[in-house]
Amino acid sequence: MDDLSDWLSYNDEFDILICIPCGVVIMPGKSGGVDGHLEFTHHSKAEKFPLSTSSRRKLSQLHRGRILNSMPQTPGPDSNPVPHLPVLEGLYCLDCPYICRALATMERHARSEHKWSSKSSLHSVCQQLISNA
Repeated sequence: MDDLSDWLSYNDEFDILICIPCGVVIMPGKSGGVDGHLEFTHHSKAEKFPLSTSSRRKLSQLHRGRILNSMPQTPGPDSNPVPHLPVLEGLYCLDCPYICRALATMERHARSEHKWSSKSSLHSVCQQLISNA
């Protein structure tokens, strides 16, 4: 991955920045945003996808002024996948756009947000625009 364009991709539909090797959305402000993600995950001695200090600085400068959406809309179950993000099996709420991967998490959401007493979620293939990094 010598070309810096192979590292980060901006998606203007959702106003999100994606780390291509990690397959995650870099959320503004979370864990230091772009600078934090590159420093923590892609330091020069990282086991996977290391980047030199000068390359991290260049990437950071390229995307520093970009306004990113801190709460992007989640693609619907019938939407095309967002490039560079994995498609995962998951659950989506019937009453709001909330999605997650674990049944226990959905049950907690349903009880706290919708006062549900039963398991009323659907199983689906979905993408979650939330950073794990």
